[in-house]
Amino acid sequence: GAVSTHTADRLGEVLWRSGRISVDQLLIAGEQVKEGKLMGRALLELGFIEPASLRRALVDQAIKVFEAASLEESGHALFVADVFHNNPLRFGVATKSLVEGAILRTSEHRELQRKLGSLDRVCQLASPQPTGIPLDERSLALLQLAASARKKELTGRELIQKASLGRIDGARALLMLLEHRFIVAKDSAADEQLKVKRLCAAINLVMAALDDAGFGVGDQVREYLDSPPPSFEEALSGLSLAQPLDDAATLQHAAFIAGGAVVMITALQAVLDDALMQAVDTLAPELTKRVQERVKALGT
Repeated sequence: GAVSTHTADRLGEVLWRSGRISVDQLLIAGEQVKEGKLMGRALLELGFIEPASLRRALVDQAIKVFEAASLEESGHALFVADVFHNNPLRFGVATKSLVEGAILRTSEHRELQRKLGSLDRVCQLASPQPTGIPLDERSLALLQLAASARKKELTGRELIQKASLGRIDGARALLMLLEHRFIVAKDSAADEQLKVKRLCAAINLVMAALDDAGFGVGDQVREYLDSPPPSFEEALSGLSLAQPLDDAATLQHAAFIAGGAVVMITALQAVLDDALMQAVDTLAPELTKRVQERVKALGT
C-alpha cells in the first residue's frame, strides 16, 4: 500500500493526468467521495472505468507516490520489513527499474525547475494572448486558473497545486505557458534587474561569436533589433548592437517603457532567441554547442 498527503497523488488526479478519465468525470466522482465513498468504487459504479483499469491505475498511483517522495526536498520515506498490506499491489517491475525511473524523473524535474526559476513568482496573464498555439489539457487548466484569479495573484506553485497537477506535469504545463507567453512570471525588482543583466551578457556573447565567424550574420541580428516586431518596438527602440549592450543603460531605458523590466526581459529574450537561431544556422556545430553551453551557464 501507499500513502500520500499530496492531492496531486490521489487516485482521481492520477487517472486524469494519465488520460483515463476526463475532468468532468473526476468532478462527478468527487461528489460521491465527499459523501464517504472511495474514489475507485465511485468510478466503477458510475461506469467511468473497468475493474482491470482500476487495478492498473492503483499500481500507477503507488508508483507516482514513490516518485513524488523522491522529489521532495525534505522529509523521509519508511519501508518496514515483513509488514504486508492485506491487499498488496505488485508493481510488476524490478526494484532497480523503479528506482532508475525515479532518478530519471528527479533529473527531469530539476531541469524543469532550472528553466522555470522560482515557482514563488506571481504569474499573470499576458496581454495580448498568443493565437494559433495548441495547448494540452494540463496547460489549459493552469491558464484557466490564472484567468479566474485576476483579483488574487497566484504564484506558479499555487497554480500547480490548485490544478492538482503532479510536480513534473505541473512544471511542464507552466513552462509551456511561460515559453509561449500565455502568462508572465513577475520577479522581484532585484530579480528583474539580474535577468536583464544576464540577457545582455548572453546577447553580447552570441554576437561576438557571430561577428568572429564572419559572413555578416551578426548584421542580421542587428537588423532585427533595428526593426523589431511591433510588440517589442518600444522596448528595443533605444537599444543598439553597434556596440555590446550596456546593461546599465538597458535598465535605465526599461524604467521609462510601459511594463518596465518585465517587457524588456521578454524583448531581450526574443533578440537572444534570434541570435541563437542564426548561430545554429551558420556556426560550426562544435562552436554552436560551446556558445549554447555558455549562454545556459549565464542562467538565461
